[in-house]
Amino acid sequence: MKKQIRWVESPARDAQGLLDDLVRELQFLAAADPAAVETTLLIRPHAPPYPMLHLLRDDSIARAVAAFPDTATIYECNIETLRRLGVDGWRQLMSKAG
Repeated sequence: MKKQIRWVESPARDAQGLLDDLVRELQFLAAADPAAVETTLLIRPHAPPYPMLHLLRDDSIARAVAAFPDTATIYECNIETLRRLGVDGWRQLMSKAG
């Protein structure tokens, strides 16, 4: 695992605060070296069930599409992984990320 995923919990309690966090993270990602930070997950823990914004670089998407020509299977695999993890596995994964 390359450990190029940035996990950020937003303390925002309203839409403007979340927008401010989103702008800050987009600016951070744009300035970061892709070898160090490839993507960011912006997590809003105050709104169950922990909605996330996944910030991706255009180049990352192009590489993913080239590596996985049948991109429709990506989300299907993600859904299956989440089902396999279950709530407890998801919580354990999130606790390691923070």
